[in-house]
Amino acid sequence: NLLPDLFDDWSNRYESTEADPNAAADAYLQHERRHDLQGLRGCYTQEIYKDFESGATGATIRFKLPNDTYWERIIDRPGRFGKKAHFQKGGRWRGHCWLHPQDNFATLAAMDEIWIEEGIMDAVATRQAFQNRDVKRGVVSAMSANVFPDQFFDNLRKAIAESDKPKHRPKIIWAFDVGAAGVVYTRKFVARLEADGWPTGAAQVRPDGEGTKLDWNDLWLRQMDWKGEDEYAPFSEQSIEGYLYNGDITIAKTERVKAKLILERTKFSTADFHHGNKMWFARKTQETETESSQLIVTEICNCSFRLLYREYEPVDDEGFYFIEMRFPKKGRVEKARFSASACATNGEFQKRMMTFAASWSGTQEQLQSIIKRQLNDLKTVQPIDFTGYSKPHKTWVLGDIAVHQGRVIPINREHYFDIGKTAIKRKASQNLLDIDYDADKISFEWLNDIWAAWGEKGLVAFAFFNMSAFAVQIREKHKSLGFLEVTGEPGSGKSTLMESLWQSFGRSGYEGQDPNKGTVAWLARSMMGVSNLPVGLIEGNRDAEKKSHIRQFDWNELLTLYNGRSPRGTARKTSGNEVSDQPFYGSVYLMQNDPIDAMPAVLERIMTMNIDKAAWTDETTAAARRIEAMPMDRMSGTLVHIIRQEAKYLPYFFDRFETHNSGMRDRVPGLHNARCVKCHSQLAAAVEALPALVPGIKPAWVKSALICV
Repeated sequence: NLLPDLFDDWSNRYESTEADPNAAADAYLQHERRHDLQGLRGCYTQEIYKDFESGATGATIRFKLPNDTYWERIIDRPGRFGKKAHFQKGGRWRGHCWLHPQDNFATLAAMDEIWIEEGIMDAVATRQAFQNRDVKRGVVSAMSANVFPDQFFDNLRKAIAESDKPKHRPKIIWAFDVGAAGVVYTRKFVARLEADGWPTGAAQVRPDGEGTKLDWNDLWLRQMDWKGEDEYAPFSEQSIEGYLYNGDITIAKTERVKAKLILERTKFSTADFHHGNKMWFARKTQETETESSQLIVTEICNCSFRLLYREYEPVDDEGFYFIEMRFPKKGRVEKARFSASACATNGEFQKRMMTFAASWSGTQEQLQSIIKRQLNDLKTVQPIDFTGYSKPHKTWVLGDIAVHQGRVIPINREHYFDIGKTAIKRKASQNLLDIDYDADKISFEWLNDIWAAWGEKGLVAFAFFNMSAFAVQIREKHKSLGFLEVTGEPGSGKSTLMESLWQSFGRSGYEGQDPNKGTVAWLARSMMGVSNLPVGLIEGNRDAEKKSHIRQFDWNELLTLYNGRSPRGTARKTSGNEVSDQPFYGSVYLMQNDPIDAMPAVLERIMTMNIDKAAWTDETTAAARRIEAMPMDRMSGTLVHIIRQEAKYLPYFFDRFETHNSGMRDRVPGLHNARCVKCHSQLAAAVEALPALVPGIKPAWVKSALICV
């Protein structure tokens, strides 16, 4: 879990040889999937998959399929590819099932049950689990949940007809994966087989295929590590009975059938459940005199809802619940936050549901029953208030992706990130950054235009942005981070430069914000809304300085930001003395036509860089226009590329800082201010770190830029 890139690269760990060409494939199946290779060898080979768009390659396990085709699964860092598994292009596998090499249609015809699962890996694992049981169960893979294996059943019918028991038909159990697709096609295929006279049913890991992904191979891994009581093991007969019960209620045709199944199993007189994307309440009444019973089923909600996870904010000590609502018509799905009060109080819950055109008519007792059951093992997700780096989790949260210790993690379908044993998400729904990252396709050719248009100063600005991506870590060691000031006459290209650098970080059409155009609260939230990202303060309307009724930003307020202290303190809405003064986790750059006017304590924290038109030529203008027209998706992966190299960047940065900090006074005669030396040394170290961080940075560029610093 800590080093996925290492352990996901199986062909590097287990090198193939002429004597053992399937070394990595064998190791993957044995150690990752815990499969017994006895009898399995020979039905797969180790091959190489190549993505022709990116040129990336990776070892695969290739399984032979009927009709001389194949299916393969990438085992070398599959996250680099759009899909981790592929069928042979043009292969005619549809309608067939994959059979274990030790099985054939004659052996399957004699089984009591045949479980049809989606994946080949799942089928191998489940088949192992079913060995040496009183009930003879065969397991095959349909390879897809949405393709009915009609050829498989044709072959099975022939085998049954040719057997010594031509009237025996095994019961077909559809055991697809957790999720909506598996449930939909399970119901369709069960109905199709019933119409054809087959005994059939279903098995589900969870009722109605709900919850996070948990497939049959996952259960097999748990079985192999099981240390509890045997009857509760993942593949005990008791557990298998439970999976079949889950399947029965999943394929129940009516709410009354489902209610009866639930009450018979639980032995309760009442139950709440969902069916057909509606919530129902069932009550079984008993007539004492006649000893007869009556089943009453009532609709209590016009949609089905499920608690996905709990959001908890330790600072405010507040909890919220993220709920998914599914409606019967047109497959409409809504996901929303509910307060703890809304989940605990019937009236509040009814009001909140009305926001989404959902009607709740249940009682307080029914609501408590549903919520209580769904609270079991509910995931807790910690929301964060900003975009960027979360120090407690050592993770960058950047819109739809996160980066944790060099590992890129996509957001899951429930809109949060799983980081090992913890889970986090951004509290705000609007993404500040829109990043398109592909490690194998990322290009830095645009830096040539940055150099051609702005030269050393463009490189210095890029180095400052890179340094900003580690602002928290740098302040943790240096206790401060200097500000960059970019000045220049109108039309000098400073806005185009900053907008281009922001595009490389995934933010389009942005150069900064005018501190005079918003309220104090707006500016503070803008600053506290980012971490390990720059905050740009740009020049506003100078004429506004003449209007006394318009508040002017005081540049002296930058003092607190230098050390990462809060830009604004507020009182919390409590009966005590609690206050909020969230630190500043970003960096600051200023962009003005003229240098700012502030007290010396502020000015010595600023590194000033002037951009003028003196060096502008037709070539530089063309380069600026090219970078201005560059699509953001060709640049936006830069931020992810940079922060994935944290372990390499920071030690080198801190080492070069010490060198510059001790030698800056000798290089710049008359410079004695320690704070100025420190700020410029940080920037110089960031410039020197560029070649190791980004390919294509020429040593001559760095040497020239260091003079500029």
